[in-house]
Amino acid sequence: MRRVSLAPVASVGSLAVTVLSAGIATGLLLGRYALPTLHSSMAPWILARGFGLAAAATLTALVVTGLLRTHPLLRRRGQPASRGLLQLHATLGAATICLLAAHVVATCADRWAKVGVVGALVPFTSPWRTTAIAWGTIALWLVVLISITTALSASWCRRRWLSVHRLATIAFVATWCHGVAAGSETSQLRLVYALAGAVVLGLWGSKVVAERRSLVVSPRS
Repeated sequence: MRRVSLAPVASVGSLAVTVLSAGIATGLLLGRYALPTLHSSMAPWILARGFGLAAAATLTALVVTGLLRTHPLLRRRGQPASRGLLQLHATLGAATICLLAAHVVATCADRWAKVGVVGALVPFTSPWRTTAIAWGTIALWLVVLISITTALSASWCRRRWLSVHRLATIAFVATWCHGVAAGSETSQLRLVYALAGAVVLGLWGSKVVAERRSLVVSPRS
C-alpha cells in the first residue's frame, strides 16, 4: 500500500497557524493601544497609514520570496526549499490583497486628505499629493492584474503568465515611491525604506546576472 506523505499538509498547517496567530496578536495590540484613537476624526487617516505600511511590508516580502524562489542559485539546491517558499509566497500574496483593499477603503473614507474613490482608483486625479497617490494607484492595479493572471495561470500559456507576473517588481517600485512621497512618517522610516529597496534591488540584480551567466555557460541546443 502506497504511503501518503503528510509533510506538505503539516507545512501548510503550521504556516496557517503562524499567520493566524500573528493576526490575532496584532488585533489584540491594536485593540489595547489604538482603540481610543479610533474614535477620533483622524481614525480613517490612521487606519489608512497602518494598512498601507502593512501592505508595503507584505508586498516587499512577497517580491523577495518570489525572487528567491526563481533565483538560479537557489534552484540548484533542490525542490524542498522552493516548495516552502511557494507556500509562503502564496500566503503573502493573499495578505497583500487584503491589506491593500483595507488601505484603499480607509483612504477613500478619509475626509482630511479628500482623496476620494476616483482619486484612489484613477491615477493623477487625487487632489491631495497627486503624483504620490498616483504611484500607489499604479501599484494597486498592477497587483490586481498579477492576482487575476495568477488565478488564471492554469489555463494561460506559461510564458504569457510569467511575463505579467514579473511586473511584481515594478509594483514594488511604485509602492516604494508612493510610500516615500505620500507617507507623513517617511523621515522616521528612511532606514526601513532604504533597506527594503536595497534588498529587492540586490536580489533582482543578482538574479539577472545569474540567469545571464547560465545562458552563457549552457550551450544552445
